[in-house]
Amino acid sequence: MPSTSPLNTAIKPNIQLHTMWYYTSNGQQAGPISQEELAEKLKHELPSDTLVWREGLTQWSAANETEAFKNISSAIPPTLPQSLGANPYIAPSSINTQATITDPYPFPKVKKASFPLLIIATSLALLSTAFFVAYFMANGLSSLQVLEAQASGGLEQTIQAQMDPHASPEERMPEIPELDPMAQLKQIFTPTFFFLLALTSGLFIWSTILGLIYLHRGWKILQPAKASTTPGMAVGFLFIPLFNLYWTFIAYWKWAQDWNKAKQRYQSLQDAPSVNENMFLGMAICQCASLILSIAGLGQIVLYFIGMKSMCDTINYAADQNTSNA
Repeated sequence: MPSTSPLNTAIKPNIQLHTMWYYTSNGQQAGPISQEELAEKLKHELPSDTLVWREGLTQWSAANETEAFKNISSAIPPTLPQSLGANPYIAPSSINTQATITDPYPFPKVKKASFPLLIIATSLALLSTAFFVAYFMANGLSSLQVLEAQASGGLEQTIQAQMDPHASPEERMPEIPELDPMAQLKQIFTPTFFFLLALTSGLFIWSTILGLIYLHRGWKILQPAKASTTPGMAVGFLFIPLFNLYWTFIAYWKWAQDWNKAKQRYQSLQDAPSVNENMFLGMAICQCASLILSIAGLGQIVLYFIGMKSMCDTINYAADQNTSNA
């Protein structure tokens, strides 16, 4: 039988009855239950030397050696302690200290998320941006070349007139045609330019709003599990300049952490999709680094697609659970 640690001997006898306890039964960990319930079990169902543990203790101890239960008379004779695995005297891990919830996870109602639609919207926005930039640079370069040719032609004509010894004074000062920058600007800012600008802006707004809608739904399904933030804050704080660089880690990385924690706590979520927390962390890092390194922006796009696929799968799982429970 394990000896009582100094921590155990320092525990006061007036522990509140709502303290949750774990105990051993048939070699398996059971609980958590209240102190009052465990005391009743020790009187009628469990031997007095049953191994017990609660949060704050460093090891498992026999009930009759624990301050809270040592005066309880059990109707069951003592038995040898049975193993809880590799070492029954090790306190449960940090994951196991929280009670596993057997009730079904109370999913709020959410609409499904279409990942293919998000891929299409984002890809069209990127392609439109590339085409718009290429058109602007090609048109702008052409107009600059025309202006350069006009300027150099007039300068060359003047130099030739100045060097002609037979030219009259009037001929040595030829009339140089005035440059017309506005005409060249009109060649750049054509109706095609404004059409591509409107198309690119619209596609980017569409893809951005779609991604934020899915982010809002992702946080919404976490609210019953004491989520770190609300859906409105998760989305709204991303619009704050500079602060959004920090908030990206909360909106995406923290979402992945909270979902995995909920999945561990609720038995009904054992078949739910898991998400890769490190991938969401990498996405947030690349988004911040893209302000300095353009290659990081490419990495952020790739990780964004992968991360949103996980988020959409989780949202659709929640929507399916609501449908099946309706």
